[in-house]
Amino acid sequence: TVIGPGTFSITSLAGYPLVSPASASPATISVNASGQYSFTGYSPDTFTYDFTDLLNAGLIGNATPKFSCTSASASLSNSPVGCMTQPCETGASYIYNFGFWRKYGGWWQVVGGPVYARQNIQSTIPASLPGNMYLILPGTTAHQGLAVYGGSLTLGSNPNAQVNANNTSVQSVYNSNSIYNYEFFRNKLSGKTADTWSNKNQLPAYSDGSGKGYMLLRSTDGTASNFSSPINVAAGEKYVLLTTGNVNISDNITIASGGTLIIITDQSINFSAAVTRADGWYLADSMITIASTGDETTEQRFLGNGSFVAHGGIVPDRDRGVTNNIESSSLFTYRTDLLQNAPDAIKFPYQRYAPYVP
Repeated sequence: TVIGPGTFSITSLAGYPLVSPASASPATISVNASGQYSFTGYSPDTFTYDFTDLLNAGLIGNATPKFSCTSASASLSNSPVGCMTQPCETGASYIYNFGFWRKYGGWWQVVGGPVYARQNIQSTIPASLPGNMYLILPGTTAHQGLAVYGGSLTLGSNPNAQVNANNTSVQSVYNSNSIYNYEFFRNKLSGKTADTWSNKNQLPAYSDGSGKGYMLLRSTDGTASNFSSPINVAAGEKYVLLTTGNVNISDNITIASGGTLIIITDQSINFSAAVTRADGWYLADSMITIASTGDETTEQRFLGNGSFVAHGGIVPDRDRGVTNNIESSSLFTYRTDLLQNAPDAIKFPYQRYAPYVP
């Protein structure tokens, strides 16, 4: 049902004005906070509904009703035969009820990879999706994905929402003395010679002068890196960026097949509202934030391709209004080629998970 207050419009097919509210056709009808409305018209006539105003006001998720209890239009048809003077029908009343898709808030989705949270996983999967109502969609491989969580897994009130096609999830937390954070990778790369990185706000032109097979960019001064221009990593180019201080990204990052970009920081990684695509490995000891414009009409979808890890949590803040009803505001796609292209110095064995004990 509609929860107002709000308005919608109706149009008389016969061209009659309304009796109440006194108005020419088309007319504006008010809906109260309980979703109730009323109008009085001449008979015989048929009135068509237009719920666009309710949609634009954010009260419903689609201008087309999900269902109509009587019909999609109102017909006043009990006038006496032969009546030629309006009003011909008095005292008759009709009830027309409509149900609407709810308007969903911003939510996120994953393609072809796992989701892990030491605490909670939460994404509201809309019942209005035209296709699979999954948190994790299959990618180019047959991998269905897996949700692993230590606290709770919440997909909203949609009874058809699932983790994946097999609805596979595990309540568990990793059991290890190792924490794969900035310090772990700093120690792992401590014996590697760093390449020259004179400007923290851009990647240097690629050059593997030391013969490592990748460029290692290291900074320990604690200042932020502010990438404000597009970054395009070509095939064969492999960057590992190891830095203290926040990493702020305000333009798109693309990586060709055969390339790699790995960004590791002891602080946060922040994607501005202007970023629509970010390829790569991203690891932050604090937060990864995907900023919003704050305006549903200008919000753009975030496409993250690779791996996104934040020990303080990931905040996919985007909200695209009624577009949320048909697709997620943030979509994360696992790229196996980025794993394959990663330098051996970055790779490490898989982690064993212990059964969850509440």
